[in-house]
Amino acid sequence: MESHNGVSNGVSNGISNGVNGTTEVSDVAQTTAIEVKSVESVLAKSESIDEVTPPAIVEEAVTPSVVPEVEQSTTQEPSSIAVASPQVEEVATLSVEVTETPAVVETIQEVTATPAVVEIPQEEPVQPAVVETPQEAPVTIAVEKTQQEVSAPQPQVIAQEPETTAAPTISADVPVTRLPGSQTGTSEFVVPTYAIDALNRIAQDEGFTNYAISYDRGSNLGDGFVAEIVRAKIKGSQLVKGVQEDSELVLVLKLPPENKIRREQMGMNVFEREVTVYNEILPMFQKFQLDKGLKPGQGFVSFPKCYYASYDKEKDEAVVIMEDIRKKGFKMLNKYKTLDYPHAQAVLETVAQFHGLSLAVKDQCPAIFEKFKGLKDAMTDGMMTDLMKTMTKASCEKAIGTLEPHEENIKQKLLAFGDNVVDIIKSCTNGELSEPYTVINHGDCWTNNIMFKYERGSPRHLCLLDWQISRYASPVLDICYFLFQCTDSELRAQHFDNLVQGYHIALRKQVELLGSDVNQILPFTALLREMKNKAKFALSTALFVIPMMCTANEELPDMNEMVETMVKGEVSEDGGMFQMTSNTEVLYKKRMGGIVRDMYKKGYL
Repeated sequence: MESHNGVSNGVSNGISNGVNGTTEVSDVAQTTAIEVKSVESVLAKSESIDEVTPPAIVEEAVTPSVVPEVEQSTTQEPSSIAVASPQVEEVATLSVEVTETPAVVETIQEVTATPAVVEIPQEEPVQPAVVETPQEAPVTIAVEKTQQEVSAPQPQVIAQEPETTAAPTISADVPVTRLPGSQTGTSEFVVPTYAIDALNRIAQDEGFTNYAISYDRGSNLGDGFVAEIVRAKIKGSQLVKGVQEDSELVLVLKLPPENKIRREQMGMNVFEREVTVYNEILPMFQKFQLDKGLKPGQGFVSFPKCYYASYDKEKDEAVVIMEDIRKKGFKMLNKYKTLDYPHAQAVLETVAQFHGLSLAVKDQCPAIFEKFKGLKDAMTDGMMTDLMKTMTKASCEKAIGTLEPHEENIKQKLLAFGDNVVDIIKSCTNGELSEPYTVINHGDCWTNNIMFKYERGSPRHLCLLDWQISRYASPVLDICYFLFQCTDSELRAQHFDNLVQGYHIALRKQVELLGSDVNQILPFTALLREMKNKAKFALSTALFVIPMMCTANEELPDMNEMVETMVKGEVSEDGGMFQMTSNTEVLYKKRMGGIVRDMYKKGYL
């Protein structure tokens, strides 16, 4: 098996590398600014990037409010890192100590399974909501075995009638199912054998003996574009502290699409990248935090527990298996709706913790961090084709259509941006050009990749999903990507400066907690200068993402058909990936027009 940057893929890699925790909003979230200098004025008046700190924030009540606590920990001298895979059992927060000790789930030998096909009629797609997605009756795979003996299954074809409402039981020799209406708009998806093998290993490692596995769609149409998401439920007898108990474990599988053309165009490299994050980067970061004296749950822990992550280039196989955090009360918001101030503040503080951890490791353990500097942007090469250049230019022209006749200056700026967008993307994503402030980015920080857990109506915990396009680049890429795509112009007009300052305050706290000096590794004015140079990257991504965010899930095209159409060189009438409806056009004009105007006002365009 092969893997990027020396990732060892396969079962022996550590089946659970993530931390079962989430970040609690820091105490910065208790206040907002009412008399704050703009980031532009701070930048204009600064003479030394090492001497300028964010303006003080004056308290103002925010409703709903987030009232968190931060427990400071004494710092220790820098130490070397041996990559480990710490875990904590409960949702972790900055102010809550998790009593269980970290543990590493060991793996067992590979089990061979042969897929069979189950035909299931296609259902109508379901709209995303802030509550748990209703589940259809799953196809159940009954498996009776002990930890010592597993029978090799044989394929068998099973048909399911449309009117069947109860979950049918399939004999133990049928280890796979074909799912209807996946989240990417395709009609069916078969769970591959290697993923079933991994699930069986997880079941045994978690102490299950006699159990059944059922499958369901993992998300709604429109929730994701690159991968297929499948939900698997392992239910049966589990050995817990020497006692057999009835139990269940719900997992989420992330898999490459079956469609060959779509695989080639979307790229398997994004799965390689996510496996690297779960198997190497996040465990290394967690080990560093523990070595610096942080208790389990402190610092950055806002990602799901990963039970298994594997990428095999030669076999063209990849799978990431994570906990289903919906079972802990986390919710995904509607992509149609922009985020309000408490949500935006919570997200940026969480991103700041991740960036601060990256900076501290780079500062104190440069040799260990060095290998991750090779994480170049995974999507840049795809922008170099003539088709993508044509579509990008057409998207710029469409964005111009959101402006008023008198906004000629903005139109000219946008036209120039369209002519140079490829070079702009290459420059902004080049981590070397942002040194020494470069960090490991999340890369895709938008509504569908963030889940929230609430206390008294306020977002108290966060979990960041989808690390497929993580990159080594300027921290500004994550900040502006989120701010311009997930908030509206009204919120940015009122709170943009507060949010940027709040990010840096949270960054400072994280860096100091880990024993580094923020004024040495990312002073406030250096951040503002990075924004001046790199914020325009958010416009290049908005040209493609905003149409998707403004389109109802049921109106999104079949992803396989859309990619195949693109490969043929065909585009929609307006030059985009698909034709928008009249309802989409109204929402698009408001959001895209707001992004372009705000970019221009702040001098980013």
